[in-house]
Amino acid sequence: MRIKKKKKVRQIFVTTHSTHITSAVSLDEIICLHNEKGVTKIGYPTKVFPETKNKKYVQRFLDATKSDMLFAQKILFVEGMAEQLLMSVFANYLDKSLEDNHVAVINVGGRYFEHFLYLFDSSKENTIPKRVVCITDRDPERKVKPNGSFKKCYPYEYNQNLDDFDYKTNPSADSYSKGSHQNITFFSPEVNKGKTLEYELLMSNPTSRLLLTDSINNKQELEDLMVIFETDGSTVQNLLDKLRDSDANTRIKESITLNTSLDDEEKKKSIIASRYLNSVGKGENALELSYILSKNIDKKGTDEFVEFNIPQYIKDAIEELCQ
Repeated sequence: MRIKKKKKVRQIFVTTHSTHITSAVSLDEIICLHNEKGVTKIGYPTKVFPETKNKKYVQRFLDATKSDMLFAQKILFVEGMAEQLLMSVFANYLDKSLEDNHVAVINVGGRYFEHFLYLFDSSKENTIPKRVVCITDRDPERKVKPNGSFKKCYPYEYNQNLDDFDYKTNPSADSYSKGSHQNITFFSPEVNKGKTLEYELLMSNPTSRLLLTDSINNKQELEDLMVIFETDGSTVQNLLDKLRDSDANTRIKESITLNTSLDDEEKKKSIIASRYLNSVGKGENALELSYILSKNIDKKGTDEFVEFNIPQYIKDAIEELCQ
């Protein structure tokens, strides 16, 4: 106050790796230095946003954990808590370490990647040119023509009835494909086959009991389906016959039967994946699954270790960050 009254101005620069400090100040007061391969570049976060709403969103978002993105060497943006909890574990199954590669896993709470990409787009001025990977769900949807509203659908329903339905998937899933941008890449499940993380885990591990955590519903039904899948000579109809009566299962039965693009093996996996998706609660299940998978990988090299497959799009994302 005395300095102000005397009309004297002093600037104070604080260098820090403290996320608590960066979360307590505004973006206007932050300058970021990023060094890669001996080259230091300067980023001015306050100058990169095209609209005030983008800047305000990021400013509200930067608490003491999420502002870690300003300090990490690389960034993995994910949609939700399940991905945030599981990505480091998945990397371990691939003999990789996100921590050793200085990767910050940031949960943006939905498909809100674009707000944060303004900070790191190396094709623009004043940005922080870190390597950025975004993992997003495919999320297929359909609506009854002509005036219906879009609702979630299964991958095996996607584009199967173009006369009666319009279809769409997550538009972010096809943005920033590998090699299309200097430092930003998106990874997502395969179109026409992919949906969400939970769905993809079962498609990659259709008989893995590791996925049957205590918090999921219909645990016995899922295990019964896995047993049928493992049985030599089992058919799609064998799995459909095992589904209990419900509106959700009736939809699965009808849609799988009408699908003309998947082979029988893919259809059988899709049935189990659909039931798993409808039975799992994301938050609690992710915590349990993270613990189970971590305990399992500790047994690697022993007879007790159970093989577990990481979905291809997640594998590709982790490989991209751990080069």
